Amino acid sequence: MRFWKSFLIKMFFLNIIYVSCDGQVVTIKDIRTFDPIPFVNVYINEEIGETTNVNGELNIKKYPYTKELNVSCVGYKSRKITKQEIEEKNFVIFLKPKEIKNVIISTNKKAKKEYEIAYSVEVLGVDEIKQTNKSQTPEIINNFNGISIQKSQLGGGSPIIRGLEANRVLLVCDGVRLNNAIYRSGHLQNSLSVDPHIIESIEVVFGPSSTLYGSDALGGVISFYTKTPEFSKNNKLFIQNNVYSSFSSAEEGFSFHVDNSIGGKSIANVFSLTYSSFGDAKMGSKRRHGYSEWGLVHNIIEGDTMIKNPNPNIQVGTGYSQLDFLNKTIFKIKRNSILKFNSQFSTSSNIPRYDNLQDYSDGLLKWAEWSYGPQTRVLNSISFNNYKKCFFYDNIKTSLTYQFLEEDRITRKYLNENYNNTYVDVHVYNVNIDLTKNNFLYGIEYLHNNVFSTATENTQPRYPSGGSMMNTVAFYNSFEKKIKNNIVFNIGSRFSSSKVDLSFNEIDPVFVVSNIKKTNRSLTGNASLLFIPNETDKFSFVASKGFRSPNVDDFGKVFIKRDNIVLPNQKLEPEYVYSFEFNFNKKINDFLFKASVYNNNLRNLITKQNIDSIIIYNGDTLSAQRLENSPKSYIRGFSFSCGYNLNKKANAGFSFNGQKGFDVSRNEHLGHIPPFYGKLFVNFNFKKIFMGFWSDFSFKKDINEANSASDNNDLATVEGWPGWQTFNFNISYKLNKKTNIRCSLENITDVHYITFASGISSLGRNLKVSINTSF
Repeated sequence: MRFWKSFLIKMFFLNIIYVSCDGQVVTIKDIRTFDPIPFVNVYINEEIGETTNVNGELNIKKYPYTKELNVSCVGYKSRKITKQEIEEKNFVIFLKPKEIKNVIISTNKKAKKEYEIAYSVEVLGVDEIKQTNKSQTPEIINNFNGISIQKSQLGGGSPIIRGLEANRVLLVCDGVRLNNAIYRSGHLQNSLSVDPHIIESIEVVFGPSSTLYGSDALGGVISFYTKTPEFSKNNKLFIQNNVYSSFSSAEEGFSFHVDNSIGGKSIANVFSLTYSSFGDAKMGSKRRHGYSEWGLVHNIIEGDTMIKNPNPNIQVGTGYSQLDFLNKTIFKIKRNSILKFNSQFSTSSNIPRYDNLQDYSDGLLKWAEWSYGPQTRVLNSISFNNYKKCFFYDNIKTSLTYQFLEEDRITRKYLNENYNNTYVDVHVYNVNIDLTKNNFLYGIEYLHNNVFSTATENTQPRYPSGGSMMNTVAFYNSFEKKIKNNIVFNIGSRFSSSKVDLSFNEIDPVFVVSNIKKTNRSLTGNASLLFIPNETDKFSFVASKGFRSPNVDDFGKVFIKRDNIVLPNQKLEPEYVYSFEFNFNKKINDFLFKASVYNNNLRNLITKQNIDSIIIYNGDTLSAQRLENSPKSYIRGFSFSCGYNLNKKANAGFSFNGQKGFDVSRNEHLGHIPPFYGKLFVNFNFKKIFMGFWSDFSFKKDINEANSASDNNDLATVEGWPGWQTFNFNISYKLNKKTNIRCSLENITDVHYITFASGISSLGRNLKVSINTSF
């Protein structure tokens, strides 16, 4: 009996000692992802210090209570903190990325440094985003090496990555996929709905990423990360306000933005509001391509009367306005748990579809009105992160998301009082669970899309009027193994099952089939080998299989464009891409070189094809088309960039991209393949002044190498799209620590050009002035 009493007393005191020691184990986390950061240096001086383990943990019991601890890690901002402050923060320290471009999240859903990633990746941090001086998210995306933008109107921009566009490029915002059941295969303008003034970073992963992200990630993934709420770093309440305003001349643009951050010990919040307004876009006047009439706007509709445009260089009727709202709240629940709420709202006025507004019939403008109705996007998500280890995971992230999308089309023919409007509402429900155990990531995803489509009387709805549904469930995993200290092997797989159910109505003007039901299943995967000789160089080989399951838009869309009508096709199969790429980063002194070479073999690529049929609709005789699978195609290309630090205050760089695509089965060129393009730049960074000079350029795209069904060949010249080059300049001045003034002059030579496959001329000489202040 005495033995057991003695044993229990000893165990009791040992348990107290253990709890006391464990209570002084601090965890250091990334403030954006809340993931632990391994190998962080924690020290008092050079003689007394340690690093955190792979889980970002360190026992700080031995450090003096009153001494300040220095916390530092490559890629993150250093900070100083006392043990007392650490205790008040429940033994959790958050670090902010020093240069966000060096810390990547989207490749494996946790923070990693760029040189630790096998894929080709590009990042723009918040400072670089502000330096672009842009008020539209698609225009910011256009700054990435390896991305070109197609524009059908001023309010939009469709990213093209490695010759793939629209629903073959996955858009993600704060970890939530934006692609839904009506994302189309043509030109997609939805990135406009992400507020550019609250974005903290944008990451682009090039190449198929279907293992972790599922369907649609064939060309790549564009991830937007909005501003993260900040907790107080001391006992005082953290409060910060930002105000931004800008004006641009060529598009008569005005933007005003305000955001507020407030943070306490265990709760933090960010609120943001942005209003933007744009007028008539003015094209360049210097027509060096030799086509005196290309792109000019000679006639406009005013008061339902066609009149001469006083200045054909002004694209009258391109203007629109937009309102964006965001609110994010984060709660620290005990030490190992985080609860996050994220609400986003974006809406616009009618956005004119300008390429259609310049469509003629018998010498007259065909349309008096053709616009996208108010484009509304709503996102509400709640996520819970838990970092308490157990047998099944080291950490678990669970998210529930609801999204609503309203996408209307307002059309009325010239000299006709009747509207032919279509209205589309999409409701998306998403459940996602990600679990990590050591170097093994696995998870499950469920998506449910409901699509409701209606139209004005005697108008064909865009999608089945009986309603449409798309369900997707997926299981995925990824495993990483260090073969040696500088060689990393990664392998992953994903199983997805997608089901669509579309119900058509026989009373609709165009009726092809009563119902489409189909289930598609796909097993995909990837493998990569990464060699890291040091923290600046990397050599990697990536082999991956991506897929895209046909959605409601593919199966059931009825769409009229000029003299063609696209009809439903119930026989579509999933698209697959078998990709092989080699990536190379090398730094020699002040010279950095990056290159990627890739080969994408495409199977069952969905392309628009003419069928031998004529449809009479709304008084027009239309040639029938439908989406069909093409058994065999390929896209091959390369991308490279180089940068050189001239000195501590100046750097210069160059980038160049090229790709070729061909449909082997149909013996024709693939659509969405831009001509070779690139950029030259030189920057000067002084104490209070930043100056940048850059030139964007594009080679010619021959009309014989374009695809007539998808590249808007009728909007090009008889020879295709001429090559072009612009020269640009921007300067920013730091008035004080909290206020910056920026000024940019774009297209200085006022050259006229139209980017590949676009339906609107690019802006001419454009002066933009903006001011940003925080308090």
